[in-house]
Amino acid sequence: MGNRGLRDIGWAPTIGKMLDDGVLVYACCSRCGCQKAVNLINLIEVKGRNYSLFNRRNKPCKMLPGCPGYNYFATNRWGGIITPFRDSATGLKWQSEPHTQKSAGQA
Repeated sequence: MGNRGLRDIGWAPTIGKMLDDGVLVYACCSRCGCQKAVNLINLIEVKGRNYSLFNRRNKPCKMLPGCPGYNYFATNRWGGIITPFRDSATGLKWQSEPHTQKSAGQA
């Protein structure tokens, strides 16, 4: 159970492959905790089947207006357990970045 992340080493399929395999994908926020299912069919129409969400994020959060966090992607690949879709080094890098919040007067 504790080595679940190790089973994912090298697993970085495209969104087309995840759709074919029935893997559910979620956008999650690093700050506000929002989580939303990603519609892979719509995303494929925009990005194509060969696009990958592995080690990708959007900044700032697009789910909660004003949230300074970033959205990363997670999957339910392991039987309903939602795990981040990134490698360990990227996760550590993102977690070590300073969290800054702009004041109302900054652009």
